[in-house]
Amino acid sequence: IVSYVWSDVYDSETFDLDIRYGLGDWVGFQSDRVTSERLLPVCLPEVAARLQRPDDLAGERLLHVLGYTDGWANWLAAAGAGRVDPGQGLWFDTTMMALEVAAEGGGVALGRSSMIGRALASGRLVRPFALELPVDEGFFLVAPERGARHPDAALFRDWLLAEAASEPPDAPS
Repeated sequence: IVSYVWSDVYDSETFDLDIRYGLGDWVGFQSDRVTSERLLPVCLPEVAARLQRPDDLAGERLLHVLGYTDGWANWLAAAGAGRVDPGQGLWFDTTMMALEVAAEGGGVALGRSSMIGRALASGRLVRPFALELPVDEGFFLVAPERGARHPDAALFRDWLLAEAASEPPDAPS
């Protein structure tokens, strides 16, 4: 399911800064990490009640998000779930769409820790397993290495990075 396809082209005439998800290795850009990520399955409490061990995911629809380096194959391998086909299920272009489908009972999503705090805190989604898999991807604040920037861009950068650093790693987002 594709809801929107964004451009990888950076318009330096319009934007001074951008927030991107990835490994922080964009050529021609300075990047500062904003989040560190951990992968963890999330689903409705009723679905979680059926899941005693990771191999039980073989009987559930896995919800995937396009564009990530790490996903279900990585988490399932770390969990030792060899009976589960890591490619089965539905694919989405946004994490928010995959989480919404999980919250409606459509399957088990692989959440990223920076994006699931509120859903977990509210009980809308739960964690069926304790395993969290750290990954190298995360949100980065990026700016072109060359070119003029608005005078307030540095102030915003400093503020955003200070806010991100003050946020406890397990805080709901």
